[in-house]
Amino acid sequence: MLNAVLVAKGLHHAETVGQITVGPGPGEVPAIGVAQLLKLPLPFSKGVYKPVGFEDQSYVICQSLDGNVSNIAFDAVQFEYDPVTGQPIARLLVDIAAAPASVELWFEAHHSTGR
Repeated sequence: MLNAVLVAKGLHHAETVGQITVGPGPGEVPAIGVAQLLKLPLPFSKGVYKPVGFEDQSYVICQSLDGNVSNIAFDAVQFEYDPVTGQPIARLLVDIAAAPASVELWFEAHHSTGR
């Protein structure tokens, strides 16, 4: 199961290195296969994800560390929000051939209006 944390001294950059497992929880996929939905809570403060344009200016960079993941991309609905805390949850589609699958993910949320 993956868990994202802010990079050192970061406000709008998060990373995770770990294993994608199969299961119903956050940071897991429901099954092995193409376009499996992975929901990953992000540790961003409200100052990052409340400005207009946050969702349109977010990026994910991924690397499979063992070859079990061939693609990770944002879902058509890129984010949902925790109903209790309001924290953003990234919705990612994962092509996963075997589990557990070791990956490294970096999230970047730009929030300037000049982009």
